[in-house]
Amino acid sequence: MFNKLKSYINDIQISLDFHQYENQCRTDHLDQVNKLFSTKQIEDKKQEILNEIERLVNLNFGNTIMQKEIAFDRCGMSVISF
Repeated sequence: MFNKLKSYINDIQISLDFHQYENQCRTDHLDQVNKLFSTKQIEDKKQEILNEIERLVNLNFGNTIMQKEIAFDRCGMSVISF
């Protein structure tokens, strides 16, 4: 009888510990995945490059582009933007 009670208590303890262990493992795994497969640095670098390109284009061609857009609007044509 004592062995059954001891076994029952041990099973409950294992069951409770397993849920805690499983949650910790899941959290650790998701953290590792986010670190290994994160694209944040690439996206930040891409945005930095695109901002620099846009700045240079506006600096060099901003007035010309705006003049052509105004001319298209006067003719009733629309400028296709991507």
